[in-house]
Amino acid sequence: MGEAAPADAGEGRMAEKESLRLGEILIQSGKLNESQLRTAINYQKSLGGKLGTIVTKLGFVSDDELTQILARHQQIPLVDLEAVDVPDPVLTLIPRDFMEKHFIIPLATDGGVITVAMWDPTDYEVLEEVQFITGQRVDLNLAPRAQISRKLAVLFDRSKSSQMLRKKDVGAEPPPVPAGDARLDLTGWEMRRALIPLMIEKGLITEEDLRRKARELS
Repeated sequence: MGEAAPADAGEGRMAEKESLRLGEILIQSGKLNESQLRTAINYQKSLGGKLGTIVTKLGFVSDDELTQILARHQQIPLVDLEAVDVPDPVLTLIPRDFMEKHFIIPLATDGGVITVAMWDPTDYEVLEEVQFITGQRVDLNLAPRAQISRKLAVLFDRSKSSQMLRKKDVGAEPPPVPAGDARLDLTGWEMRRALIPLMIEKGLITEEDLRRKARELS
């Protein structure tokens, strides 16, 4: 009975299959030839990494071209992240380190469906992981890798600023009384004495009441 294959061997085969799928798509699009694909796959075997990242680093295909090719081939909508506002509650549905590692960003959630943007639609393991993490079905959009990276930086910076503001508001002390402001420095007796004319005018107290009170206190 043969020994079970190690887990990393299974992951390696999965990554190889994903690379072949992506490589076939790029060759069909005319943006990559067989020689370039072999170079990219050899690079991947030696140093690791995603094939999409490698072909862009080697200059075979630009980031934007890669996204557009995949969107056309897979019939997945492209999204301009510069025009999308992601609410903080949606951003917290997926762990930050997972988003930064896999270049994926949640955009919205509705009726048990989470809409995300990612750059590599052939990475089915990531999509399955998102479904597992959120407990929601995934609606996929595509965006360039660099744009996702910039958007995540902006969103996390905004989220950090909002948290700091909330902490500041919670711990804020009441504003100090301005020094030398006679209206705010009145003692209790001075305040009552200032109100006596108004109280007499409104009939709340009479001058006789005041004189009697003065005799009692003397």
